[in-house]
Amino acid sequence: MTETRKRVKVYVLNSERQWQDRGTGYVSTPYVKQLKGISLTVVSEIDGNQLLQVKIHPHVAYQKQQDTLIVWSENKDLDLALSFQEKPSCEEVWKIICQLQGKDSSVDVTQEIVEESEDDKFGFLSDSFPDIDLPFCELCSLKDISEIIASNMQIPVRREKLAAVIDSDGYIEKLLTLFRECEDLEYTEGLQYLHSIFNNIFLLNKSNLCEEMLQESNILDVIGCLEYDSNSSSPKRYRQTLKDLTNYKNVIPITNPELLNKIHHTYRIQFIQDIILPIPPITENNMFSAISNMLLVNKMDIVTWIQNDDAVLCQLFTLLNDKTTDKLKKRDLILFLRELFIFAQCLQSTERESFCKILTASGIFQTFETNFDNDDTRSRTALVDILNCFVEYSPSTVREYIIRKNGSDDLTFMNVLTSLVIHDKDVELGGASQIFCILKTLLDPENMLLSGNYCEKSEFLRFFYHKSANILFGPLLNCNINDPPPKTDYRTQQLLGLIVDFLSYCVENHTYHIQNFIIDNDLLKKALTLMKSEHMFVALGALKLLRKIVGQLDETYNNYVIKGNLVAPVVESLIKIKRNNILCSAILEMFHFINVEGSRRICMYVVDNFWHVLKELHYTKIFASLKMRSDSYREASKEKEKTSSETPHNTSTSRYRRDERDLEEEEEKWFDTDEVEETNSTRNERDDDGEEPLLEKKTSEESKDNKENTLQEKKNDKEQDRTSSSVTSHPITSGKLLCKRALVDYEGDSDDEDEDSPPIKRNKLS
Repeated sequence: MTETRKRVKVYVLNSERQWQDRGTGYVSTPYVKQLKGISLTVVSEIDGNQLLQVKIHPHVAYQKQQDTLIVWSENKDLDLALSFQEKPSCEEVWKIICQLQGKDSSVDVTQEIVEESEDDKFGFLSDSFPDIDLPFCELCSLKDISEIIASNMQIPVRREKLAAVIDSDGYIEKLLTLFRECEDLEYTEGLQYLHSIFNNIFLLNKSNLCEEMLQESNILDVIGCLEYDSNSSSPKRYRQTLKDLTNYKNVIPITNPELLNKIHHTYRIQFIQDIILPIPPITENNMFSAISNMLLVNKMDIVTWIQNDDAVLCQLFTLLNDKTTDKLKKRDLILFLRELFIFAQCLQSTERESFCKILTASGIFQTFETNFDNDDTRSRTALVDILNCFVEYSPSTVREYIIRKNGSDDLTFMNVLTSLVIHDKDVELGGASQIFCILKTLLDPENMLLSGNYCEKSEFLRFFYHKSANILFGPLLNCNINDPPPKTDYRTQQLLGLIVDFLSYCVENHTYHIQNFIIDNDLLKKALTLMKSEHMFVALGALKLLRKIVGQLDETYNNYVIKGNLVAPVVESLIKIKRNNILCSAILEMFHFINVEGSRRICMYVVDNFWHVLKELHYTKIFASLKMRSDSYREASKEKEKTSSETPHNTSTSRYRRDERDLEEEEEKWFDTDEVEETNSTRNERDDDGEEPLLEKKTSEESKDNKENTLQEKKNDKEQDRTSSSVTSHPITSGKLLCKRALVDYEGDSDDEDEDSPPIKRNKLS
């Protein structure tokens, strides 16, 4: 996928309260050392000059308006706005802002907005509040310091003043000096006061204070202060855990000392956030956003350093792809790579795309192919996690690799994936479940369209259904429709359940390929044998597949269901199972859908074949309603036939009584003409899978003649309709309707017709 630049207009609110255009450019969100944080940077599209560079503040209220505007106040006298050309670009920048502030990206405002009048009121209150004076840092003053800080934590104005006082005159350094003295003197009460003081300083959530506390020289002493909780009977041993129990494995020699220090420092900050500090409530996700921002920046720096170090990447993948590498060493390397991918979540989408391309060039796909058959469960699980992250970051890169390998008849990668699914040794099939999630992402039509390469979508779907589907669906293809479900062990049933669920996903998201695959292999009939499974989740999966197919309202699927009598296993299960369970409810929901929204032909098929059984189920009115609907179709059809038979035989009616074979030939001509008339691009737009049309093309000469004949016939039809207004119109005379109908016309097969105009009953074709 090519990187897309985010085009924006920069607006500033002038003194007359009017938005003034400052220019058009491209926005990015890099880390700027001078600003000590992630910034919004806009460079001009004309000359490349910088139009804007401001830090994304953790406590400033940013607003998203009209899906393409981000508005905020940089300070009291400066209001700014970015107007994006495209909605996705706005959403991407908005997600970064929300992430930095610890907010969910679904909100439209990141902070509570204070009205202007309230602003003045708070300004007045701020002036009326006396300044905060903290006592001099002495052992005897620790109690007073703790009480003063705690008493000023509730009021926002006082919190701001408190943070300003602590930030001045090196107050944190003085408190840490007292901590060392208290430990030397074993002054437990003073240590408990220091715990309260530093815990409240973290709750102030100020970037400058957190940076001072968490710098290399102070971080261990700060962790020491947090060990002496007054609510605990004995001090914690956080520092001992970090020093003695934490083992940093240098699996790849990293010669950059700055990078090593950054990795160790990031681990300690993460330890403070995850282990030491209290868990914030759900409504206060941004309680420690200052620490989260520090971690975010550190992780971005680590990933950037490693991906730009060719020596580290070369050594990493050389060892991973070497089959002689020790298994334990290889496990550590895989775990290191997984940690790197987790850190890469902090990157922007375009940067993640670039990160994936760099690792592809370094040989990560060879790593997958070489190590997926590893006997070590932990290594194999970590590799699946890595692949899951890779597909999430850049599905297009994975598809490109698979298609390129298919061109050279190398199916190693896809064969490895399908083998992982079928031969997963875990009883719960956790690895197989993840692989199916990966395949769903790769086969998702929506993210295929995001790549902008329509041929990639068409080619990848064709490859999957022609080369991999038979292997992936193998356990279901091997089911015998005349025998009960194979093996009753839980793992086999779980695997079949996963396969049927994936099949339902394909039915919902694909059309041509999956339809042919199901019908050619009679997959639905084989899946419905699982309705007899002793595991209810497997039976529900099979029912869900039938429900998805019926819900497509597709005539080809309807023909397949009716011809194979595929509702029979469902009715049989309904008769046998108890009333009040989830399977019974799901079956009733499917029949309710058929009654309310389903195809007429399916409705009549159910009543014709199963009414003698369903009428005995008196606990629901669904089947009685279904019978009424079917009877109404038949009555309407008889009425139509009666009206047609009473119409005088004349020239205008003779064309409605043509031989059925003639109608078939006319329909076939119309479809053939339509196929030639459309261009390849038009067919691609009409087919959402990018697939080949069902009908074969005729020669251009035949199509031209057919088209002329059809147009002349339509013209004659219109003249006859004008001269004979008493004749009931028949749908098959309309060319526009013909192209929407199946080649064989069935009674009541058009779902688009109104209830008031039922179809004409026809004799079955011989």
